[in-house]
Amino acid sequence: MVSAPPPSPITLLVLGPMHPDLPGVLQQLRLCGVLAVHTDKPSLARQWLSTLRPDQLMSCQALEGAAACPMQSWDGDPASLLAAWTPKPEPEADLLWGSLWLAPKRRLIASQAAPEHRICVPATEMRLLLCLVRQQGRGVSREQLIAEVWPDGPRPQARSIDQVVRRLREVLRQLGLASSLRSLHGLGYRLDGDPQPPLASQACSLV
Repeated sequence: MVSAPPPSPITLLVLGPMHPDLPGVLQQLRLCGVLAVHTDKPSLARQWLSTLRPDQLMSCQALEGAAACPMQSWDGDPASLLAAWTPKPEPEADLLWGSLWLAPKRRLIASQAAPEHRICVPATEMRLLLCLVRQQGRGVSREQLIAEVWPDGPRPQARSIDQVVRRLREVLRQLGLASSLRSLHGLGYRLDGDPQPPLASQACSLV
């Protein structure tokens, strides 16, 4: 099944420089159940340490008075912050999102309208598709997608994700689902669809 927020909120204090993508990342973390706050001022961070009593401090620098709070070094990249704190579901199980069926382990996708027409997609496109499905209809920034699609090794430029999206949209077009993958101008992408029950409860099995 797609990811769910953690059962209890986690308070995260982030200390580092402001980045244009950081407010959106903090909002996505809150949607995942992480109560994340940010400041670029060490004096305010020290004040919040005593008033908020955060569960974790992510910081680009050493901070006096932070010994009582678990601290983790942060490189200032919003994508790495999101990757570290967004819950990751187990990708082995088959998923349904709207009319789209996915078998991540076998890298197969199909439409519920024609379940016999299955398409094998490259691993890069499958990682992108999974990232969009996990967000359950919410927009995903290019930076987050890059962190998910290329988790190891050098990160490509932000526009590189557009090429993967174009290839994925062409595959979805073969299933009649190209319109479900929407571009959010200047922000990123979104996969439209209504969540479906687990495959075990479907009257017509796709496996």
